[in-house]
Amino acid sequence: MTDPFSNPAAGAKFDTKNHNGDLLLVTPTGYRTGIETKYGEKDAVEAKVVVINEDDPSGSEEYDDALLFAGVLIGQTRPFINKGIVLGRLGQKETNKGNPAWVLADPTDAEKDVARKYLASKAPQL
Repeated sequence: MTDPFSNPAAGAKFDTKNHNGDLLLVTPTGYRTGIETKYGEKDAVEAKVVVINEDDPSGSEEYDDALLFAGVLIGQTRPFINKGIVLGRLGQKETNKGNPAWVLADPTDAEKDVARKYLASKAPQL
């Protein structure tokens, strides 16, 4: 008899350093606490993250099981867990602690149009 169960996915840490300046579409799906990392236990938002290809939205890069560890990103996305999609351009802002924080900047109307093209490319064709 085959075992019908799968172990939970570990999740992939979304590497913000590789996507600085990119337009992101984030669908938060959960919140995890006490994740063991090389820096100790951390909390993270689980999300589907899409790095929008602004020249060809249908060719955007998708991360289905990303973990967002950055504190401000957690604050920006956690309220929308299972409630919606967050769109913004990933960047950094200075903090009073000396380390820049990763943030999503509010999208422009043009960026919203590009995100709509991505979503339309994923819609079922009737």
